[in-house]
Amino acid sequence: MNRPDIRFVAGWMLIALLVACNADAPSEETPADKQSTLPTRPIIALDRAEYNFGTVKQGQTAEVVIKVTNRGTMALHISAVEASCGCTAAAPSSRDIAPGKSADVRVSVDTTGRAGAFSKTITINSNDPDKPSATAAINGTIVQDIVIEPRLLHMGDVVRGQTASKDITITSTDPAKVQITSVTVSDTAHFRVDPVTGPDVPAGSWRVTFNGAMDMQPFQTLLKVAFTGSDATSIEQKVYATVVSDLKYPSRMFLRRVAGKYVEREIRFTSRSGKPFRLISVDDEEKNLDLQVKKGKTPSEWVVIANVKDHAKDYDAMAEYAISVKTTDKDEPVAKIIYSIVPEPVAKYDRPGARIPPLSQP
Repeated sequence: MNRPDIRFVAGWMLIALLVACNADAPSEETPADKQSTLPTRPIIALDRAEYNFGTVKQGQTAEVVIKVTNRGTMALHISAVEASCGCTAAAPSSRDIAPGKSADVRVSVDTTGRAGAFSKTITINSNDPDKPSATAAINGTIVQDIVIEPRLLHMGDVVRGQTASKDITITSTDPAKVQITSVTVSDTAHFRVDPVTGPDVPAGSWRVTFNGAMDMQPFQTLLKVAFTGSDATSIEQKVYATVVSDLKYPSRMFLRRVAGKYVEREIRFTSRSGKPFRLISVDDEEKNLDLQVKKGKTPSEWVVIANVKDHAKDYDAMAEYAISVKTTDKDEPVAKIIYSIVPEPVAKYDRPGARIPPLSQP
């Protein structure tokens, strides 16, 4: 009997083993297979959660670039880019981003009037259904050659025909190098600035004065400080003042509905000088409210009670209405109060542009 060739048998056994191993091994995933496993939607992704523009001098523009990538399988559309303050501007290089592609959102920060640590947020709204808003933090440090204190220069409410002043200090952070050459205001008809000297007066003291006006409206000017010894040659700071009548009252009012009923509101009128006055009549132009006039505790105080007539009506919280109040004040014979009526639930008004204050705000 012929015995089988051992080499022949071993060869066939090796072939069988290789075939079995290949059958059990997982097949290599192709790019098309990988694409099919991704969700069928756009997916927004930012390259970082925090961006730092470093250290810049006050008055310069700081910039950072946010890289936005679409990691989904459908086109990503950027509907809006919002900054947490008006000093920051942001614009995308493209509002529509194809799957796997990216776009840049360039963020610029106006550092005028700002100093020290800077931290704000940028919100990027898109059509990503799982993450409609992606946020990034913008940080940095703003240094000054010239320091103006206080940084907010607001005279507040100034009664018609009266003046107001505020003392400030203007100093150089490096007096040996950076020297102040002049301090001026742009609106010399309504404002002026003068140096203040004396044994007990801090160095670098100045007095900003609002000269007064008869027109009841906001006023503003630019306080300009010129200097030498720096890359910059000047800085500017806004100064505000608002001319008002002797009457003091809220110019804006919100009426909210709580537990099915709109809350009654009191509108308090007082005299800044303490002079007696009267409220002659009050009128709601849209007839939404029941209004009553009551005397206050003193001759220089009156109160208007406001109640919404229809507690079941769902008003548009964004709509604005007006109340007209006739008074005996010679400077303001008719006072106007803007109001809005906010039904519940308030959550449905939580959208871009909606500005619904808390119930406690007058």
